[in-house]
Amino acid sequence: MEKDVVIQEHASLENQLVSLQTQINSLTAEVDNLTSKVSSIKKEYDQAQSELNLSHSKMKECDAEISAVVKEQQKLQHKISDANVERKKMENEIKRMEMEQKDCSLKVDKLLERHSWIAVEKQLFGKSGTDYDFSSRDPRKSRDRLGHKSCIHL
Repeated sequence: MEKDVVIQEHASLENQLVSLQTQINSLTAEVDNLTSKVSSIKKEYDQAQSELNLSHSKMKECDAEISAVVKEQQKLQHKISDANVERKKMENEIKRMEMEQKDCSLKVDKLLERHSWIAVEKQLFGKSGTDYDFSSRDPRKSRDRLGHKSCIHL
């Protein structure tokens, strides 16, 4: 009987061994499958990490470009402000000159009214070789030479 028991135990152990061998093969296949999946996932992770690094690099480049554009924009805004100030000055100067022109026009009209000879001889003003050639004759020097403080009274 002992022999039968040993034979049965041996058969049972062989069955267990076959079963365990089958489980080992199954688990080895599962480990290989999972190792393959882990490798695939690692590859995807590495690719995603590489893309993320590239995106970070591009973002830094974009930030640098944005910063440069903002600085340029600030410079242009400053130039615009300066130009607006200059334009305002010019507008004020134009207004002042227009007022002076009106004032001068009134003075010229008064001179024409008081001195009829001006209308007659005004076509000679500034022409070379005439008494009114102001490039060759300086009216101020002539006035000083004559000892008058003012040649024209308004």
